[in-house]
Amino acid sequence: MNATKAVTKVHSGVFYWRATTTMITIEEAKEIAERVKKEVSSPSIKYFIVDNRELNGPYKPDVQQVWSDLMDVVAQNVEKNVVICKDIIQQMQINRISKNTGTTDKVKAFMDEKEALAFINLTSFPF
Repeated sequence: MNATKAVTKVHSGVFYWRATTTMITIEEAKEIAERVKKEVSSPSIKYFIVDNRELNGPYKPDVQQVWSDLMDVVAQNVEKNVVICKDIIQQMQINRISKNTGTTDKVKAFMDEKEALAFINLTSFPF
């Protein structure tokens, strides 16, 4: 995975992905999605944290579709997934996708880091 596009960490049952830009191609999005699918398919991963606080602006529609498809796979493989957002618009978009894919009990977006971590029963990042 291109380190300038995303930073990932795995520790104590948590897969963490910090997105660093929305300027990615559909090919890059698919590559990232495959990496995420591989990680969340591991029985040792219980929670998936997506940190989108560095993002400026939305992803292109074709890339957004990749993320929508990925959300369903993630929800099938982890107990819970949180997305930490930069602003209310991003939070609303993620929660709308979650609602449309029927994953609201497992996938939620937050602006507040503490609220996001509480949703997955953590008080701090495990790394």
